[in-house]
Amino acid sequence: MFTALLMTIGNIAGGYFTIAIAVHTFGSLVLQKRQSAIICRSTIAFGWILSLVMATGPLAIRKPQGSIYGPDGLICDIMTIFPKEQFFFHLLPILLFSILAAILYSLIFLVLRGTLMIRGGVKLMLNPDERWKNNQGVGENYHRFIARVARSMLWYPVAYIALLVPYSLLRLFAISGFKVPFGAMIFAFVCWYLLPIVDVLLLYNTFRVLAPAFDGVS
Repeated sequence: MFTALLMTIGNIAGGYFTIAIAVHTFGSLVLQKRQSAIICRSTIAFGWILSLVMATGPLAIRKPQGSIYGPDGLICDIMTIFPKEQFFFHLLPILLFSILAAILYSLIFLVLRGTLMIRGGVKLMLNPDERWKNNQGVGENYHRFIARVARSMLWYPVAYIALLVPYSLLRLFAISGFKVPFGAMIFAFVCWYLLPIVDVLLLYNTFRVLAPAFDGVS
């Protein structure tokens, strides 16, 4: 049960902070708004509190079969014999976070790349020669640097969606009564467990892209 509880906390926290980073990135790089330390700390605290509440919520649900947490095939999780609870507490957050991440990071990428302008109204900039022009005298090199940062960050939702959506869909098929091949479930679980490793590699790549900015700080 404890293992299942930790996995649920990790799933919800991972999705929440993926969205929190996207919102922070949008405010900092797109809107150029500096976030206060209080807001950042409150956001972090709220994320962990939300994860704990969502993970411990199923413990309050009493079923004749016992606790809804327990061994479930290859892992300890919300057991498949409780399909509604598994969908609401486990699969639905993954799907919602995936959709939000795709929308937010795509918007960030388009704005920072210069394809989409949001100041003074929404405007598409399809001419590559005009993407790097603005009325603030910011050079082309700066815009290209920001575009590289945006591209590096776009891989976070790509990894989240690519590695978790197959797992979520196969679990949906399983709780819906479809027989899922064992090999397919193994593949889905491997993808799921690869996500933390991929996130670390993506963070390293982001730091690599940001190296010129770090080197320029005096």
